[in-house]
Amino acid sequence: MGKTSLLAAAVLAVAATPALGAEGFSWGGDFRFRLEELNDIPANRPGFAFDMFYNRNRTRLWTKYGFNEDTDIFARLVNEFRIYDQARQDPGTWDPLGEVTPDQFYVDFRKLGGGLVDLRLGRQDFIYGTGKILADGTPLDGSRTFFADGIKATFNFEGHSLDLLGMYTAQQPMPVINNQDMNLLETDQWATGLYGKYNRFEQIPFEYYWVYKHEDDTLTGYRATADADFSTFGLRIMPKFGHGFAGNLEVAAQTGSQGDEDIEGRMLDANLTFSPNILPSLKPQLIAGYYYLSGNDPDSSDNESWHPVYSRAPQANWGELLGYTLVGSQYSVFGWSNFSTPFVGLDLSPLQKTRLMLRYSWVGANEDDGLGDGTDRGNLFFALLTFEILPQLKGHLWGEWFEPGDYYASEAKNDSFLRLNLEYSF
Repeated sequence: MGKTSLLAAAVLAVAATPALGAEGFSWGGDFRFRLEELNDIPANRPGFAFDMFYNRNRTRLWTKYGFNEDTDIFARLVNEFRIYDQARQDPGTWDPLGEVTPDQFYVDFRKLGGGLVDLRLGRQDFIYGTGKILADGTPLDGSRTFFADGIKATFNFEGHSLDLLGMYTAQQPMPVINNQDMNLLETDQWATGLYGKYNRFEQIPFEYYWVYKHEDDTLTGYRATADADFSTFGLRIMPKFGHGFAGNLEVAAQTGSQGDEDIEGRMLDANLTFSPNILPSLKPQLIAGYYYLSGNDPDSSDNESWHPVYSRAPQANWGELLGYTLVGSQYSVFGWSNFSTPFVGLDLSPLQKTRLMLRYSWVGANEDDGLGDGTDRGNLFFALLTFEILPQLKGHLWGEWFEPGDYYASEAKNDSFLRLNLEYSF
């Protein structure tokens, strides 16, 4: 969250999909086993903290039929059920089967218009860049699904591609088998926009985008919200400086309205990585960066909060724990907004087919809108070890430790998020 920048897509990513252009019938699937523990993670809600231990089991089956090398149809069914330690915290009953729903169901038409246009129609994932804008259309079920129903038309030029996008996500998308009335969003939403990638300048590739989004009014984050209509404009530059140095700079601005308030959000994501030419077996990489999301100024008539578009998922270099601390804010979970966070990190490969990611972040808020009396969210320590046992069997160990600051209520405790993840694909 390539995926060095996009943590959500790298760690939560799908099993291998079939090759493009293959004719005839193919099929496959994957199974994911997880154990997760949340220890005393404070929410932005008086007297509430996440303290739970549970097992998640996700199964996906896909099939594809290629009519010819340029036209095919792809479909995938997904289900996930959870088993909770109800003595710690009981979030409700999960049926052992869980809902079964198609999280992918689309048709691809490639090389239309003399090779100029590729077209994808139907239910699909929209994941772009570092996932700061477009990553997850269904945040309320975690990483079970990511989809939106929509259309993507890709115009291919020399060293340049431009995607025209249209997407819709319902609170409870259909169809489902074994319906459990599971909400994947707080409210119906739709968006349209464009996303361009320019690679003709090899040392300074860049991306640009505009996304217009509508969110229906709802009870969101334990408070009522009005309809929201806003545009997000952004630019991402990925310079390659040479001598092992590379950078990432993404800036974005939002304008629009929510009820009687004008939306004026801002975002900055910047980091510099250095890959020294030493210890080649360890493949070390150093990183330092800064992440900024605007918060709402209570003394202003505008709404300066950053609205996370379709990016309510774990963020690159941050992990997952902080997403739970946002429960009770403008969205019910992973409503990224009001952050000012410098961080440093180290990546290396201690063993063959492993990768260890270490991060430290001082986490701040721009506006004092928490349950405490300050803007110090606290200190976050994050470690992620990915490994491969077999080509079809991969996994990771994930740990986050957080020391809350004066942004949170005085009773907030040191807390953690821990995970064991195994995925088998066939």
